[in-house]
Amino acid sequence: MKSDISTGLVHATCVTLNGFGVLIVGKSGAGKSQLGLALMGLGAQLVGDDQVEVFATDTNVFAKPAPNIQGMIEARNLGILNANFAPQTTINLVVDLSESESERMPQKHKTVIAGHTLEIVYGQDIPNLHFAVYQWMQAGRRH
Repeated sequence: MKSDISTGLVHATCVTLNGFGVLIVGKSGAGKSQLGLALMGLGAQLVGDDQVEVFATDTNVFAKPAPNIQGMIEARNLGILNANFAPQTTINLVVDLSESESERMPQKHKTVIAGHTLEIVYGQDIPNLHFAVYQWMQAGRRH
């Protein structure tokens, strides 16, 4: 179980679809903004890019945009783009672009944020990851 995601300002991208929030983490240059843009192109809404504020209540973990960069997302080699954004979302899934998955049908991995256990996906080098994550946001995961 991975447990190194803290609350407060986190170097991450976050998008939401119908209240299902995905926190995208990873090293600098791992593709967080790129995955966020791809999910936005499919219909997800930006919460925040580069820095998001992660906080928890007794029941859930949430993300909201950093105030000074809300409504903006980086498109590498193009610049900063304006975007409609959600003021906050529940975090339902974490995607880590710095880790890779070796199993074809992996067991569910978990991470802990502020005492809450969330599912985490190791997304480095997964072809068409944006399509898979978008489908997950719409309908969930069976296995």
